Parts: sequence; C-alpha cells; structure tokens
Amino acid sequence: MSTQQYEHHLTLKQDKLCPFRFKSLNNFRDTICNWHRNIEIMIVTDGEGRVQYSSEDIVLSKGDIVVVNTGELHRVYSETSISIDYVIIDESFCRENGIDTVERYFERVFKNAEIKELFVCAYERYTEYKSDPTPIKIARVRLAVLELIAELYENCSSDAKVAHSGQDTPQDYIKKVLEYLAEHYTEPLTLDGVASICGITKFHLAREFKKYTGQTVVTYINILRCKKAEVCLSDGMTVTEAAGESGFDSISYFSRTYKKLMGVSPSSKKSK
Repeated sequence: MSTQQYEHHLTLKQDKLCPFRFKSLNNFRDTICNWHRNIEIMIVTDGEGRVQYSSEDIVLSKGDIVVVNTGELHRVYSETSISIDYVIIDESFCRENGIDTVERYFERVFKNAEIKELFVCAYERYTEYKSDPTPIKIARVRLAVLELIAELYENCSSDAKVAHSGQDTPQDYIKKVLEYLAEHYTEPLTLDGVASICGITKFHLAREFKKYTGQTVVTYINILRCKKAEVCLSDGMTVTEAAGESGFDSISYFSRTYKKLMGVSPSSKKSK
C-alpha cells in the first residue's frame, strides 16, 4: 500500500512492542479513501463533517467516536474543517491478547465518555513513550490500549457478521482497485486497464468508485501523485523531476493539478 495514505498501517509492526499508530489531524478538509485489516478508532475533537463509511455517509460532530471495522472503505471530510485524533491498532496485538477484532463487528459512530477517557489515556501514554521509550512506559501504553479495545469489545460490539455470497461485492473490487492504484499510480494508467483487474467495465468502475470513495478514479490517482510529488519536492527535487517521479508526463498539467488539489503551487513546496 502507498506510504502516502495518511493511515498507512503496514508500518505498525516496525515497533513490535508498540504496534499502534496514534495521530492528530487538525483543521483538515478531506482524507483519501482507504481500507485496512486493522481496527481504527477516531474521536472528533473539533469542527464537524462526515465520514464516508463503505457506501454510507454519516454526519460527525465534536465528541463523536468512530470505529472503522476491519476491511471497511472509509474517508473523513468536511465542507469547513474538522479535527480528529485517531489510533490504528495492529490486529495481531488484539488477537494475542484474546480479542478478535477481525470477526467482531463494532458500532460505527457513537458517543461514550468512558471510551473517550480511555482513548485519551492511551494517547497520553503513547506520547510519553515516544518522548522517552523506556520498558515501563511501553508496558503502560500496551496496558492502556488493551483496556481501550477491551471496553469497546465488551460494550460497543457484537458477533453479527454479514454473510458473504462467495462472489465479489462492489466494495470488494473497489478495495482491489485501491490496492492496485497504491502500487501503480506513478505508471501510465487508463480507466479500461484499471477496470480490467476486476473484470468490470470502465463505466461500472467509474460509477461505483465515485459512490464508495467520493472521488473519480482520475482525481484519486492525481491525489496519490501529488502527495508523492510533495515528498519529492521536500527532498530537493526540481518541479520537473518531481512531476516525472510521481507519474505526470506534462509539467503544465502537473502544476495546474497540484495547485488545485494541494492548494499551493508546486514551486512553493520546493525545499529551500
């Protein structure tokens, strides 16, 4: 999966004792649609917006807790701005402690003061560990995260699972497309070619992709490319080099697209 995705989870295992990712996103407008096997917990700390969860669009306000179940397509967006704190927890950590987050269904959006308090405690423990990674502090992080997930499991989840027919659903092949784009977005791509990996027509793909991600396939690819270009520019590449490295074959198109999607011109992001 692309490291440009804001909640890239494959890096969770880099620290075996701390297989979690905590982060704050402040005053943002949109995140890129993605999915992962690991459970994610978000708390809205300010503002209001929506979470596109699978094909459902859910209103969010301050204090809401969002739990992203395993394998669910999701993105958070706002017409004004929204701030969230989130944690992604490696599912193997939960399983090793007797909690199965893959076969469990968690409530999607709710308010719960006790869970919020446990989340804040875990975030604080994590911050303390990152600033001073001692054995005792990592033990406290693990205990805090385990208490959080145990509370969710016991009081905000059920065994209910939706039966699968054995055939791919629209969400299944959109997930395949997202994985494919994450690995190939810097290469020349066509809508027909992308649709062929799922055995569907480009018209079917275009309709379902917009429904599940809120974006067109072209816009999604351009977002991935612009985020790659942002890293390249920060690393000292010229605008021309960054454009080529990220998959754009036209400097003028790259400049227009970058400014539209990132809000600034690519030259303004170049490392000084």
